[in-house]
Order: sequence, then C-alpha cells, then structure tokens
Amino acid sequence: MRQRSSYPKSFKAQVVQECLQPGATISGVAISHGQLLILKDAPALSVGSRNDSHRRHLARH
Repeated sequence: MRQRSSYPKSFKAQVVQECLQPGATISGVAISHGQLLILKDAPALSVGSRNDSHRRHLARH
C-alpha cells in the first residue's frame, strides 16, 4: 500500500488561503498543485454549500 504524503504546515496554510479566495474551488487549487482530488463527501464540498462557516472550519484545520 502507498504511504500518505506529508506536507509542511506552511504549505497547508498556503493551500487553505488559496481555497478561501473568491472564485476559488478546492479541486482547482488541488489541480494547480498537481494533485488529483478524490471527493468522498462531494455534497458537503459542493459550491452551493461552501459557506462562511465551512471556510472558517477549513482555515482552522
């Protein structure tokens, strides 16, 4: 089985900030960093449900 990648906290913070930009999508940011995003919980991450509280949650984690 393949080992999960580990990324520095600074990189994770950068990615979160990119996701918080107006018009940004999580999948778009992932692709810009060369990653394929597999969404197991797609409805929870859809554009229509990504509100301010969800963005604040992402920023904390």
